[in-house]
Amino acid sequence: MANHVKNLTGQRAGKLVAVSISRTDKNGRKVWLCRCDCGNEVDRLSSVMSDAINKGKESHCGCSPSLKTHGLTSRNKNLYWVWAAMIQRCENPENKDYQAYGGRGVAVCKEWRNSFKSFHDWAKASGYKKGLTIERVDVNKGYSDENCVWIINERQSLNCRRSAISPGTENHSILATGPMILGLNTKRFAEEFLTMDGA
Repeated sequence: MANHVKNLTGQRAGKLVAVSISRTDKNGRKVWLCRCDCGNEVDRLSSVMSDAINKGKESHCGCSPSLKTHGLTSRNKNLYWVWAAMIQRCENPENKDYQAYGGRGVAVCKEWRNSFKSFHDWAKASGYKKGLTIERVDVNKGYSDENCVWIINERQSLNCRRSAISPGTENHSILATGPMILGLNTKRFAEEFLTMDGA
């Protein structure tokens, strides 16, 4: 009986978007043609791409070595999580907050979407520190340097859109969604992230 192949068309893992099944490898495994945000096209095994999508991995064609070479993620884990969570809310239909963000057309600007370093540099220059959370000044517009500020969580909960969205939707509940986004179990996430002195 033929193996069922999940349809990944249009689904995203980091910078890669699945376009179509391009071939079957010598072991009978399906291979997807994926397009990177930079414009390159690469092949990914169906199982590999599916796993990356399900775990919210930051996949790319090889065009983004900065996440490793600059060491920004290891030195700024809290801030990196804010960045990853922001993208997940806007682009992952499986994310619990997607309907309030991506489902309404809220997006992350290209400069931040394609570079954690760009987001990191803006965050540091605009006063980011542990205990603050990112907020959009105009809740009907996306995430960009012109529309975002850092505030304390309590104030943000008072500035949420008045609709079916519950108060505090933009509060970044680390234990609730952090493990899912970074592919860690809750215990390991808590040990590695919640015991840090700061980002």
